[in-house]
Amino acid sequence: MSNLGVSDSDLSNQFSKSAAIISKVYAIGSSKTVKTVSELTSAMGSKYLLLIAERIPLVQRKQEIEIQNELIIKASAERDQMIEIMKNVNLQGVQDDRLMSVVERNFKFQKEQVENCWKNVIN
Repeated sequence: MSNLGVSDSDLSNQFSKSAAIISKVYAIGSSKTVKTVSELTSAMGSKYLLLIAERIPLVQRKQEIEIQNELIIKASAERDQMIEIMKNVNLQGVQDDRLMSVVERNFKFQKEQVENCWKNVIN
């Protein structure tokens, strides 16, 4: 349950398998044993449903963080590309103010994208 990488359906399948194993007690147990196992199974089922309900927002948050991380990686790559362009323009001695202005604006935009994504991850 604590591993958010495991899907809800996988958890459900495992829980069902465990319930099937426990149900075999009904065939061989005394009435007291069957009653106790029934109460235990009922309590476990109830807790399982509560845990699944509490797990859903955590899984959603994990997915949101993964999406933000992908956006950070892409924006960082674009930002780094703008740095490389600025370096090449400077090394080549090109005096094109319009080009440098566009590259600087793109750099600042990508930098802001990274910062905004980090804010989304933190909040």
